Amino acid sequence: EFADFLMRRLMEKNIASCGGITIMNTSYPFFRAYEMAEELCSAAKSEMRALERAAGREMDSCWLDFAILHGDRASTLAQFRAQEYTGVCGDLHFGPYRVDADAGEMDSLAALLAGARGMRKLPNNKVKELRRVLIYSAHEQRQFLAQLGYLGMRIPSPEAWRDYEKDLWGKDKRTPYMDAVELMDYIIGDEEVCI
Repeated sequence: EFADFLMRRLMEKNIASCGGITIMNTSYPFFRAYEMAEELCSAAKSEMRALERAAGREMDSCWLDFAILHGDRASTLAQFRAQEYTGVCGDLHFGPYRVDADAGEMDSLAALLAGARGMRKLPNNKVKELRRVLIYSAHEQRQFLAQLGYLGMRIPSPEAWRDYEKDLWGKDKRTPYMDAVELMDYIIGDEEVCI
């Protein structure tokens, strides 16, 4: 949220920016986390350039990618994502996210933040179960969604993610839900804002 705030203020001054954020344990080697943040920023810049190529012209946009580093120390971002964020059905990381897009776009940071806030409305055991079933097969995921339905609950989804709500996965073999689950503990909730 702080990076979002800063990048939006820069955009108001016609400064497009990209960023990479690593969230890590205090025991994680700082230099390795710094290198990972640089790789994340490069991934965000790649999305910016891809958007320009698709538009066929130069255009300003802001992108952000993040990683929560835990456990083993993968040497590259690609290795980290392969080890930690690959499930049976596809990629568990949905980013990089576009900061200057509105919540109606599926790859917007606003949609991710809305999804993460929505996850807070589910009971903790259901959030943990969602994290677990995303790694496994579509059968377990369908069972989980059916169980939620029987309990009168549904997977929290911003409007931009409606295509992912039914099966948790898109045609692109990616899911935004793992990022939302992981990010929900690192954002400010409405109840935590003090004036």
